[in-house]
Amino acid sequence: MRLQNQVEALLEEVHIKLSSLFTHLLGLSARRMLKALADGETNPAALAALADGLCCAIIAPSFEVV
Repeated sequence: MRLQNQVEALLEEVHIKLSSLFTHLLGLSARRMLKALADGETNPAALAALADGLCCAIIAPSFEVV
């Protein structure tokens, strides 16, 4: 839980709010997106495609990369 809070705080410092999309910030979909962001991915559609199942329908319209 402490790691999740630290990751969430770090992401919020750079204006990335994944915790509003995922209940478990260290789950598989969130980790895929974090990896893609770390690798430089900025395309919202590409990031949304990394989500599993029903998350993708919610995530796609929510992403805005600045």
